[in-house]
Amino acid sequence: MFGKLLFCVAALASAALAQDISIALPAQGTNIAAGSNFVVQVERATSSNSVEEISLVIAGLQCLGGCSGYGIGHTILYSGTFDPESTNGEGKSYQNFTVTAPNFFQGTMQLNVARFYLEGMTNFAELELADTTVTLTGGSG
Repeated sequence: MFGKLLFCVAALASAALAQDISIALPAQGTNIAAGSNFVVQVERATSSNSVEEISLVIAGLQCLGGCSGYGIGHTILYSGTFDPESTNGEGKSYQNFTVTAPNFFQGTMQLNVARFYLEGMTNFAELELADTTVTLTGGSG
């Protein structure tokens, strides 16, 4: 019983401390033309542990009556590798992804990023989520 409790506490502490990713671009509240290309810049804090990146997903969730903050979203904009190599001078690495905004709705969209990676000598599996809210405006043509 104590072992299970210790594992749960360690897992929760790890999740709380592991908030290493953020969405640097687009900024909160940015207007984006529906159907247009835009850049999502994902930042990752430098870790003192060994990290093996597994995958990254960028998705959009139409906000109907507010954004919940739960789930990745119904529109996958990118799914693939995450290999941040450039350093921005603040102890963070980043990678830019050019994605296409959904063109089937206008209004508020929660832009979500999910990062799956293995960390440390025991390859502890981690899933991190980050989000920001943007506004989709009239189509790009």
